[in-house]
Amino acid sequence: MSRNSVSIWSEEAPDGRFVGCYRILHQGIQIAQDRTTRAYATRNEAEEAARSVASLAMDNRSNADFASPQGF
Repeated sequence: MSRNSVSIWSEEAPDGRFVGCYRILHQGIQIAQDRTTRAYATRNEAEEAARSVASLAMDNRSNADFASPQGF
C-alpha cells in the first residue's frame, strides 16, 4: 500500500500577505518541503501556487524514479 501524501497550507508573511507551503511524503517519509518565493494577497492564491509547485516536485520525483535503475 502506497503512503504518499501532499500537505498544502499558507502562512501569513510580515507584510500581511501570504506564502504558500507544501510538504510531500513518499511511503511515509518526507521527501520535500518548501514555501513559495512570492507572497500573495490571499490565502487561496498562496495555496494554489504551493499546490502547483508541489505537483511539479512530485513530477520531477517520478521522472527521477523512472530514470534510476534502483527506482529511487
